Amino acid sequence: MNLSDFRYLTLDAMRGVAAILVVLFHCNNRVFGDTNIVGYLAVDFFFALSGFVIDFAYRQRLSEGMTFMRFLEVRLVRLYPLFLLGIGFGLIKAVSQIMFHDKNALAPVPLALTAFSNGLMLPVPLPLEFLFPLNIPAWSLFFELLINIIYGYTLFRWTARSLGVVIILNSILVAIGASRYGWLNIGMDWNTFFYGIGRVGFSFTLGIVISRLHRRIDRKQSILAIVPIAILLVIFLVPAPDYLRAWRDLLCVFVILPLILEAGIRLEIPKGLRFYAELLGDLSYPIYILHYPLLTIGYFLAQRTASFSPLKFTIGYVFVVCFIAWFVERYYDRPVRLIISKRLHIRRSAMPQVIGKKMI
Repeated sequence: MNLSDFRYLTLDAMRGVAAILVVLFHCNNRVFGDTNIVGYLAVDFFFALSGFVIDFAYRQRLSEGMTFMRFLEVRLVRLYPLFLLGIGFGLIKAVSQIMFHDKNALAPVPLALTAFSNGLMLPVPLPLEFLFPLNIPAWSLFFELLINIIYGYTLFRWTARSLGVVIILNSILVAIGASRYGWLNIGMDWNTFFYGIGRVGFSFTLGIVISRLHRRIDRKQSILAIVPIAILLVIFLVPAPDYLRAWRDLLCVFVILPLILEAGIRLEIPKGLRFYAELLGDLSYPIYILHYPLLTIGYFLAQRTASFSPLKFTIGYVFVVCFIAWFVERYYDRPVRLIISKRLHIRRSAMPQVIGKKMI
């Protein structure tokens, strides 16, 4: 299959839905103080999807002579422009906190160091709570880039048996993390850093193995393609009692999400729904990487209006962030990547863990 023909529209739709569920999770947490929406498990789905896409798109090219540095260039071009914009929005929020004398505001010197390190896609080297204080969800992009580096350097050569050992070892780490903290919303801070390694190590490597099983497969176009998308919605929206949350999270990561990925690979969205699937795929990465700093800014401003309503704010914010994502993807991310790609003579790149169809 030619890489230019590589497009799984069902997976695009899942990616977009999962990104929106992450938005709902953070809205629910910040606005209502509730964490029942399980949007944080979308990260594990993104990692698995990324492993599948990266291995499918690059294993042969790396084996045939694509250099590690060229692979890294391609991945950075795909990930970094939107990543940097998200950090920029987070910096606006942080400066605003200083101006409004917020008790949680960072002092100027720690803020400068945070902006420098986070802007380079690196965790902040300070005893702060989160790895990326300017844009907390950026932690997963750091781990995404890290596992991409390991893949481009060595993992693409590994056999399925060796990858299976990696999966088993990381699954143990993930299970320990879930048992210790009672859920899998871990990896974004220094206290749970190593469990973040477990999450990306398990799901990304599993995605690689799934890719190896699907080198030759005929996808079936069927309305049944909406079933795995509906299941994704159900498992992320239906709450579980606190005493069952860890078990539910492990069941999802180890069993349900891989099966959903498998279904998305085999079942193709009908023609009548392709536009919406493509749109969801295109907006997924900008929604994911931009929504959190915009949420903190929007919520801060909304609270100061006399007509503030938590429910109306949440509904309105989801629509606003989707529009912003569309605008940014069309008029910033796409043109910037095209310019950089031309200068680096890059023809195309595979989708990152939460991005849509455009391959440059």
